[in-house]
Amino acid sequence: MAFYVSIYAGTDTQTKVKALANGVPIDLSDITRITLELDGKLFDSDVHAEAFEWIDTDKVGEIWLKLGPYISTLGISKNCQPLPARITLYDLLTPNGYVLDESCQSASLYISVC
Repeated sequence: MAFYVSIYAGTDTQTKVKALANGVPIDLSDITRITLELDGKLFDSDVHAEAFEWIDTDKVGEIWLKLGPYISTLGISKNCQPLPARITLYDLLTPNGYVLDESCQSASLYISVC
């Protein structure tokens, strides 16, 4: 099942996504880093610390994204069209990352930049 969200360039608007494995929310308490690939660009919690929040959220598996301030600096254009995105989670047991995606053939997350 695909999930669609919008990011508003230049704003501090936060967008919530849910990290699931087989339909069950993932416990993110051991996650040390999150990356999000969008339109060939990489948002990285190690570089863009304020763009990601997953520790102090209300529910298990919630990731809050505040990507708006970084859209123009990464060169992503505002076109309001859904683009496939990929979130990767990192912890001590998966230093090369765990990709949150349902299949290699179609993305499970699409982000529109408006």
